[in-house]
Amino acid sequence: MVKTGIHDWFGYRIDNEERFKLIREAGFNSVLFWWGDEYADYVGDKNFLPGLARCEHSAGKLKKA
Repeated sequence: MVKTGIHDWFGYRIDNEERFKLIREAGFNSVLFWWGDEYADYVGDKNFLPGLARCEHSAGKLKKA
């Protein structure tokens, strides 16, 4: 199976948890983050993003099992 990834920003200001849920539901296996501070006002602390993405990824695995 081919694994695919996507950048976490796809044009809409939505909650981070919802963003990762949508990415997972669309079938992507990985996510790329913008690591700058330009969008901290609505993204929040960028240091939490990898953990959130991992939680969504794990949740997807649990739901499919």
